Amino acid sequence: MSEPDWERQREELLSWFGALGSDPEKIGVLIFFVVLFFGALGASAFLLWALRRRTAAVSIPVPRWSGVDMCLMFAGWWLLSMFTSIAAALIFPIDPAIEYRGLLKISLEPVLTVIGVLAGGVAGLIVVGGILTLPKMNGQELTVLGIGTGSLGKGAGLGVLVWLAALPAGFAILISIQFTLLLFGVEPDHQAVVLQFQDSVGTGHWSPAIALMFFGVVVAPLVEEFLFRGVIYRWLAHRFGVPLGVTLSALFFGVVHGSIVALVPIACLGALLALVLQRTGNIWCCIALHSIFNFGQFALMIFAQRWSG
Repeated sequence: MSEPDWERQREELLSWFGALGSDPEKIGVLIFFVVLFFGALGASAFLLWALRRRTAAVSIPVPRWSGVDMCLMFAGWWLLSMFTSIAAALIFPIDPAIEYRGLLKISLEPVLTVIGVLAGGVAGLIVVGGILTLPKMNGQELTVLGIGTGSLGKGAGLGVLVWLAALPAGFAILISIQFTLLLFGVEPDHQAVVLQFQDSVGTGHWSPAIALMFFGVVVAPLVEEFLFRGVIYRWLAHRFGVPLGVTLSALFFGVVHGSIVALVPIACLGALLALVLQRTGNIWCCIALHSIFNFGQFALMIFAQRWSG
């Protein structure tokens, strides 16, 4: 959303609330949306509770790695991510292009975006490789990370069911946050990958858009679930207990993504993913849930771009 559009929508929203006291119809509309919001939360809570009752609890071994090991894994992921981003920015200019005898100018930005995404994917897989060595270094099997406690297919199917159950609450939370930020004049911000994807779709450059979708739907869920749930959440839950472990890992997961708009939704997603791992012991369930969540976000962005254009 452009700045003029955002300002216009904010003025319309403030005007609507300003006329609230003198218009009973508007009060009725407000009550309807409040009821709808809590109804969506209640529906998701009931569906998740019902799904939990139908899912047998699976216990996995207590992790033996230390807080230092956990921090080293996170630092490795962070540094590799920063290195690929900084390297791309230093090697390639902001508006890369080639020009042939002053007649033909071809932008290289889509190609370089794809290269940057691929480099980030390789860095992520290096992190996963390091995480997979962590149990062995501490004399444990991979089951401590949630691998081998259930089949990939079963875990993926359960992840899809959890996503469907949480969908009403997800929409309600996302929309309410957008309206709250708009009402209080907090201009929306977005992650770099979101801005890149929106720009690629808007300009019709589908090759970088597809590369970004592949990274967000395949690579990022794989890396982040092993790191944030398999390593960080498991250690925090062992050290401080499940409730505090869920809370701390979810907040950290939200903050790391670096977006005010996405902080609460991502933190809620992080809490749900931690609880899913705690219940199922199957990391594939978390990866599938995370993947389909990201795919839904990309699909919404494509729809928004096409609808607004």
